[in-house]
Order: sequence, then C-alpha cells, then structure tokens
Amino acid sequence: MRNLIHVSCKRYLFRWETFAVTLLNLLLTILCTVASTPLSEAGDPDGGGHQAFYMIIFVISLVSLCLTMAAVIFTEVNTLATGAIRNLLIAGYRKEQIFLSKYIAVGIFSIVQGTLFLLPPVLVSITVNKWIDHPVYYMVSMLLMYAAVSCMTMTVCLLTDRPAMYVALCICCFFALLYGGNSISSSLDISQYSSVELREDGIIKTEDPWYVPSPKRDILEQCIMISPVQPILEYGSWYSESMWATADGIRAWEGMLSRADNEGDAEYCRWNLQEINRILQTHTNRVKRFPIYQTAFIVVFGLGSMVIFKKRDLK
Repeated sequence: MRNLIHVSCKRYLFRWETFAVTLLNLLLTILCTVASTPLSEAGDPDGGGHQAFYMIIFVISLVSLCLTMAAVIFTEVNTLATGAIRNLLIAGYRKEQIFLSKYIAVGIFSIVQGTLFLLPPVLVSITVNKWIDHPVYYMVSMLLMYAAVSCMTMTVCLLTDRPAMYVALCICCFFALLYGGNSISSSLDISQYSSVELREDGIIKTEDPWYVPSPKRDILEQCIMISPVQPILEYGSWYSESMWATADGIRAWEGMLSRADNEGDAEYCRWNLQEINRILQTHTNRVKRFPIYQTAFIVVFGLGSMVIFKKRDLK
C-alpha cells in the first residue's frame, strides 16, 4: 500500500498540470499578498481594511481552488484514458487499494497547493494586524476544504464512464453549495423578533415571520457544518461583511447598559446584547468545529466511494 501511495503521489509530482497549477497558485499568492500588505500596514480601526482583506482572500481562494480542481480533473481523466488503473490491477493490486492510494495522493496534492497559496497572506495578516480570527482553525479548515473538494472531484472522475459531463455537474454542485450555504447561514442569522420597542409598560417584541425555529434550525445548522465548502463562506462572507459591525454593536450596547437609568432601559440593552452575542457565538462555534466535521466528511465519503469503486468494471 505504501508503494502504491508513493506511485500515485509521484504521478502528480511529474505532470504538466501540477507544474502549471503550482505556478498559478504561486502567482495568486503573490498577488494576494501584494494586495493585502498595504491594507495591513495602513491599519483601519473602523474595520474597512478587514473587509477588504477578507474579500481579497475569498475571491482569490475560489480561483485557486478551481485551478486545483482542474488539475485533478485533467490528471484523472488522463489516468483513465491511458489505462493506468488497469495496469495496476494486472500487477495484482486490489481496487480498494488503488482507490485509497489515489484518494490519499489527491488529498496530499490539494493540501500542498492550498498551503502554497494561503500561507504567505495569512502570515502577513497574523504578524501585522491579526486580521484573521483563529488563524490555526482558518488554515486547517481551508486546507481540509481543498482536500475535500479535490477528493470529491477525483471520485467523480473515477466512478463514471463520462467524466467530463459529471465533472461539469460536480462544479455546478460546488457553486450550488456555496449559494445554498450562504442562504442558509443568512436565514439562521435572522432574529426571532423583527423589532423590539421600549415603552412605559415594558418591552414590546414583534415576531419575525422569517425566523427559523427549532428543530428545523438545528437541522439546517448541521447541514451547514457538513458542507465541505462552508469555511470559505464563513470567513469570506460573515467576517468580511458582519464581524466588525457586530463587534462595534456589542461595544455600543455595553456602553448604553452601563449608562442605563432604570431597569427597563437596562433590560432592553441586555436583550440586544444577548441577541448580538448569540449570532457572534454561532459563527465562532462553527469555525472551531469545522475541522472535525470536514475530517469526518472526507473519511466517510472516501469509504463510501471505495465501496462503489470496487463494483465498477474497469475493463
């Protein structure tokens, strides 16, 4: 098995697709670092620089991920066309060994490509202004996303007779996951009450018809966590658009609470603080749990795909 993994990794090491995508990822990381360094050096207490930094990372990460997927697609389609898998079967290797070796090799290849792209701009961020919250979780989650997406793409190529059509479907599913994850996350951020008014007789709350109650809320939250591409949305969307406004809101309501003249005003401030902290804690908890869910997804998806691959006729 070790030799088979070595052969699979070696195949990726000496192909023109690997050379091309490595150069492109290095170019992207230079562009990303050059674009983000002035933002870090300038600093921005109002959070505008943070938003620009995350948006740069978000957009260029998508490009890098798509390039890595393209390299995997070309390599695996070529593997099928040249009969390399059949040669391994003739040599005495079992199908599950072949699949697992390729699965591991693709995971290693994609993690290396992700590291080449992500490491320089992340180091710029954490050494200058620490604009990336939880940098270790960020790096691990993003690299596991590279591995999950690439392994899924490789599996689609191996399990179908018309890989081009199904890979196109796989790419469509990738962007559908991005859109769906963003929509679900936005719906879960909706507060239970659309408006809260402080009156003489107490606090009047108006129910929001778009609020998602439990157990549907819990189910959707698990769907978000299972999605292998959600980390790029969590940082690229939530942190770039809402994180700093939320932090400013917390500071503002804490100041109002300290200056409250009566219990009604204090209760009103506490409710708003509780709601803002709920949203912030939800996103923070996601970031910390993503690596666990992603690792489980990669393992379960790989084992299930291996069972299907064993039944495929490669002759």
